[in-house]
Formats: sequence, structure tokens, C-alpha cells
Amino acid sequence: MAKTNFSRGRRVPAAWFNAMQAIDFNGTDVDGSYPPLTDSALSNAPGNIKANWTAFQNVLRVTAANGLVVDYEGGVVVLPSGEVLTIAPGQLSLAPNSTGFVFVNSAGLVQSSTIRPVRSVMLARALTNNVQIVGAVEDLRPRFQVLPIAQSIRIFGGSGEQGSYTLSSGTATLSGENWFQNFTVSAGATLTIAGGATLFCSGNVTISGNVVVTAPIAGGSGHYGVFAPQSYPNYIGAGVGGGASVNSISTNTYSYFTSPVGSGGAGSFIANLAGGIAMRTPRGGNGGGCLIIEAAGTITVTGTITANGENGQGNSSVLNFAGGALTGFPGGLITGAGGGSGGLIWLKSLRSVVASAGSQLSVKGGDGGTGYPDASTFQTAGGGGGGWLVTTAPTVNLTGAAINLNGGVSTIATAVNGSVSGGSFAGLGGGPGQAGSVGQLQVRNIIPI
Repeated sequence: MAKTNFSRGRRVPAAWFNAMQAIDFNGTDVDGSYPPLTDSALSNAPGNIKANWTAFQNVLRVTAANGLVVDYEGGVVVLPSGEVLTIAPGQLSLAPNSTGFVFVNSAGLVQSSTIRPVRSVMLARALTNNVQIVGAVEDLRPRFQVLPIAQSIRIFGGSGEQGSYTLSSGTATLSGENWFQNFTVSAGATLTIAGGATLFCSGNVTISGNVVVTAPIAGGSGHYGVFAPQSYPNYIGAGVGGGASVNSISTNTYSYFTSPVGSGGAGSFIANLAGGIAMRTPRGGNGGGCLIIEAAGTITVTGTITANGENGQGNSSVLNFAGGALTGFPGGLITGAGGGSGGLIWLKSLRSVVASAGSQLSVKGGDGGTGYPDASTFQTAGGGGGGWLVTTAPTVNLTGAAINLNGGVSTIATAVNGSVSGGSFAGLGGGPGQAGSVGQLQVRNIIPI
């Protein structure tokens, strides 16, 4: 039924008045219907719906400009820390041949990345080829999505807020907790982990060079001073499974989850001293440290990662205070010191852990030190137990990698009376004159959600 047309003198029906009470902008040709409202029908004056909505809609909107460049509008944003910040409009370039994310980082800077960040305010995503943006820019601003609150959940791989880490050559040192995006140690470079470190990586981890974890858990100390004519007990190594005292086997093995570092070997023991003399005795090897890498992306190892225990000192460390080798020792016998246990390497990924042919992963225990004055007549101490190598990922491939879980050796295993033991971790430290036992490899396959 078409709209009613009125002419002078025509009676207005009740149906027309009823239709005027339910006006509909649906564009149909009936009473009470009008064309749909468009921007051109609305006022741009401040305070009106159009002006208010447009200002709100355009806050931090990202649009394609030329080539790989995008424009972003300015506006006010609330950072993950709760800080309210005003951002000016600007431009930035996306990486070619990738999926580019545009976001406001935790410092309030608009940035782009090929990895979706966690601790950020997302703005947009765009696909690129070698020269330009392909297709439409996808709007990821929070008001257009239903998302979990990032601050309220545990984020695997961390926030990446320290940016990407690359050691392309030379040497460097890291320790403690760090939150990176991509993490790379290139071939020929050597990264030292001072005792222990946990690396949270929101992207991929690539280790083509060398990563060396130092051994931080003290072995039993050596004696420095003047010995009287009597026997002296050794010093027990630090750690949960520290090397035990003279004529004893080492203490217990334990889980990396209980304590993520190894244990030190026992210090030397001296007996049958005929007279006072100024000298030093061997100290136990330090227990291995830990390296834990948690990555949201892949972990690829083509180089080496070592977290070995330190060797116990032997007769070469038995010196007088003048610095020369001890000769004509008056009737005393000195054991070597116990080796420290291997440490922990724990690689966790939401995608895969791959250690290819030619790579090396080692948590070997330290060797026991040799006795003095003659290793054939007095004993080498026990070697340290092997450490833990743990992988946690949906896919784990260690085929071709050289994996060393061995305990430290004890070169002389004859009469062991009076010797000391190595430290324990995944493997038991060797008793007097014994090698440490093999550590453990644990492969856990998970299903990411």
C-alpha cells in the first residue's frame, strides 16, 4: 500500500495518524516510513550524535597509507599499568611478507611487530607482501573485541616487553629473569649465564652459538693455614644433595622442581699428619646452575648449551704458601675433593623444541679430584652426579643432538678409605673412588590451549 496522498478537502483517516506514531526509517513506500538515516542527514555540530560517535570511532584507528606504511589516529588510551596517556597521530612501517601487528606497548609507544604482543593495547593487524599491504586492515581495538583481561591470567612466554635479544658475535652475560620477544645467540657467539637465569620469550628462541651456565653452588671449602699433627675432617658441599663427609656415600638425589640447581662436592680430607705445616687442601667442585627458557614460539638449538658441574680439585692444588709444589710431605695423606653435580637445562615451548644434529646439550657432573702425594696410594674423590635435561612442548625432537647426562669420573677406584664424595642432583654423586651416576632426561609433550 503506497503512502497516502492528501489534497485540499480530503479527510485524514485514523490509519494515517496511527502510522505517524510509529515512524520507521526503513525506506519503504508506506505511511510512517522514511528513507534510512545517513551521515549526510545528521548534523556535524559538537554535541550531536554524529560528531560524538565519529570522534569515538576514530580513536587510534589504523588505516593503510602507501606501500607498507599505515596511518594511525590519535586519542586517549589506558595502558596495561593503568596509566592514562594521550597519543598523537602518526605513521609507521610494517615488515614485508608477513602478518604485522600494530599496538601500543607498555611504555605508551605505537609499534609494529610480526609477533602478537601480550602486555599491550592491540590496534590492528594487516597482511603484507614485498611492497604493500594486502587486503583490508583488520581492526583489533579493544572495543570491537571480547577478550580476557591480560593482567589476570598467566601468560606463557611472558610479555616480551624488553624487546628482542640478539648476540650476533663476541661474548655477553645474563642472569636472573628476563622478558624478551625473540631470543637469538648466533654461531660463534658465547653467552654466559651467571649461575642461573629464566628467559621468558613471547616469540622464537634460536641458539646457534654457545650458552654456558656457570656452577654457582659451592663445593666443600679447602683448608688454608697451618696444620697441627692430627687428622682434619672435610667440608661438606653446599646444596640439597651436597657431597658427604669422609668414607660416606653422597646424599640424596632430588627433583629440579624442588630446587633448580645442583650441589657441590665435598672438600678434601687430610690424615696422618706428622707435623705442623703451612699448606692448602683441595676444595670441592661447585654444583651446576640452571637455565630455564619458556617460549610462546619455537625453540631451536643448533649450537651448544652446557650446565656442567665443576671438577673437584686434586693434588695439583696442594701448595705451600710460597706457591711451590709441596714436596717431602711429612707422612700425610690427602684425598682429592668431590666433583659438583651437573645443573638444569629446562626448555619449554608452546610450539616445539628441536635440537638438531651437531647440537650439544650437557648437564655433566664434575670429576673427582686426585689424591696426594700419590694418587695410586690415596684416593680420587667421587664424581658429581649428572643433572637434569627437561623439555616441555607439543613437539620435541632431539634426534642427532649430543646429550651428556653423565656423572663425573673418579680415576682411581682402589682402596677408598679416607676419601670423599661428589654432589648429587638428578644422578647420585659418587662415593669415595666412584663415578657419579647418570642424570635424567625428561621429555613432556603438552597440548597447548
